[in-house]
Amino acid sequence: MSPEELFFYGLIAIILGLGIPLVVLSALRLWMSRKALKLYAKHIKITMDLPEVKKFIATVRKPYIEVDEDKSNSQVLVIWRDSKRRDIYPSVWVYVDKNTIKPLKVVVYSDDPNKKPSTRTLST
Repeated sequence: MSPEELFFYGLIAIILGLGIPLVVLSALRLWMSRKALKLYAKHIKITMDLPEVKKFIATVRKPYIEVDEDKSNSQVLVIWRDSKRRDIYPSVWVYVDKNTIKPLKVVVYSDDPNKKPSTRTLST
């Protein structure tokens, strides 16, 4: 085999060696996000009707949604934040009861990190 062929086969091996794990990880991430969306779709939909979330969606063009579950309190935390920023400012955190799917508390973080977040407790 010539050196050019060895170089070519080496590049193919490197591309396949890095490409296959990348495709597998992408498929796993897509599967996990679909699973989480099916599990928490109702919780996210309920939070979209809140006035704080509507105002946040109107001001932030591309909101990013994170969902976390607190098993000890039987609550689901839905976090709406700006996808262009890495910190929590601005964001809206909504605590939702896991079983009844009713919002319990809304915490709004403004753009200013020095400003105290506003909290509204909803009646159950």
